[in-house]
Amino acid sequence: MRRNYLLCAALLLGSLIGCRKDDPVPVVGSGLSGSWSGDYRTEQAGECTWGGPPVIAKATFQVVSNTVTASITQTVNSNSITEQLTGTLNGNLVSLTKINNSICNGTPGTYVSRFGGTVSGNTLTLVSRDTLCPVQGCIFLKTMKLTRQ
Repeated sequence: MRRNYLLCAALLLGSLIGCRKDDPVPVVGSGLSGSWSGDYRTEQAGECTWGGPPVIAKATFQVVSNTVTASITQTVNSNSITEQLTGTLNGNLVSLTKINNSICNGTPGTYVSRFGGTVSGNTLTLVSRDTLCPVQGCIFLKTMKLTRQ
């Protein structure tokens, strides 16, 4: 009788272990590739003021071995500007950078936009805090909220 209990216990334990299933690792890289569109907002985060019409963003992403290349077109009224950004993909975390030109106190210079965010289903939200001119307090928060097309 005791042998039957041990056998039943072993079978039960084995079946529980056999039924255990780890959560699948999301395959975001291939899902990030393609076209996305949405809003591109700039907000004042320092002393310099910001004002302007709404901006629409369209983005195309390519992912090769967790390296992301993005082409982002910003459209204001009928004017469009396209930027190229590069970065990385780690799970559902996306990081993109771009070097930009600026003029601070009459002196040309550069600053780096560092966008970071996450992919959640069909939504990608990227945020960058850009310091264009620290002396004058020209700091802006840029946010892209995109949906998969």
